[in-house]
Amino acid sequence: MSDDDRDGERSRPLELREFLRILRVYWAGATIVVLVATSAAALWSMTQPRVYESAASGVVQAVSGSDAGLALAADNLAKSKAQTYVRLAGSEAVADDVSAALAGA
Repeated sequence: MSDDDRDGERSRPLELREFLRILRVYWAGATIVVLVATSAAALWSMTQPRVYESAASGVVQAVSGSDAGLALAADNLAKSKAQTYVRLAGSEAVADDVSAALAGA
């Protein structure tokens, strides 16, 4: 055995045959490590609270005639309705309804 091997340094990369030989020798320990890690990940995942997130977009458009005054009024009405819809959609009541619907599904 050379000095390089005793120091833990290798002069060449680990080949597949060597890796399989090591795995055959330590198969029980490798299996235990994989099972413990998988079990810990599953347990952690099950204990985390469910978090739901969504995104939506929409267009509010008011129909207007050819009159510039009516077009401006319709645009202001559409903007006002859009702000109302955003507040309504983001309200706690809507979130509670969605949560109840998802729990029942």
